[in-house]
Amino acid sequence: MKLLAWMIFLLGQNLSRLAIAVRSPLKPSDGNPLSKWRTWSTIRSSHWGER
Repeated sequence: MKLLAWMIFLLGQNLSRLAIAVRSPLKPSDGNPLSKWRTWSTIRSSHWGER
């Protein structure tokens, strides 16, 4: 019984990875402010490491 459960689990993992790999990327929408998160600058701090 455990072997069958592991086989189903591993098959499900592989199928979900395959579905993610073949899915087409979503186009960013203009109404969503988080759609352009890749253009945000990195976080900088002038107080880094101070106590």
